Amino acid sequence: MDIITSTLAAVVAIALMLWLDPALFTLVLVIIGASTALIEVMLAGIRTASEQTQASVGAMSAEHDRALGAIRTVRAGRAEEREQTRIGEAVRACATARVRAGRAPGR
Repeated sequence: MDIITSTLAAVVAIALMLWLDPALFTLVLVIIGASTALIEVMLAGIRTASEQTQASVGAMSAEHDRALGAIRTVRAGRAEEREQTRIGEAVRACATARVRAGRAPGR
């Protein structure tokens, strides 16, 4: 029932605005459309940066999980330095992605 009431109120408000001042209504409509388009463009950059950040966090977590899950094998093979390097690279990639997300368009 609320959706019907809200829709009817919006239709009546638009009709009243058009009846009172069509030029002002057109101006408001253009401003709302331009603002919506601008926000959408800005959010697209933020969305991409955020997805890249999430992917890098996932990769870093996978590296940690892999190394910790096989800690006995890593120690037996004396591969601590190699694992430290791999995890360090994943951490640096994650930090870089986070900085990029912080500088994303619109922020």
